[in-house]
Amino acid sequence: MESMVSLSTAPAGFTASQLANRTKELGGPSDYTSRQAAYDIRKLRAKRLVKKIKKSRRYQPTPDGLRAMAALPTRPIVESRCDAVV
Repeated sequence: MESMVSLSTAPAGFTASQLANRTKELGGPSDYTSRQAAYDIRKLRAKRLVKKIKKSRRYQPTPDGLRAMAALPTRPIVESRCDAVV
């Protein structure tokens, strides 16, 4: 979600490849592929958090989707608490 929020400022939207690359840059799994990103985008489109830009392979978050994604913690709460203790 963090990578999608960071790509939301792109005026032309983003592609699945850009999402995969940004996810890896932000410390996501190093083997995260554009195919996996496309799958994730499909799931988010079904929940109407992301919409497809007409006649292209680019996507952008909906206003409600962006609000919802920005409100989510970047790491699970349990991991955050463990890091604070250590």
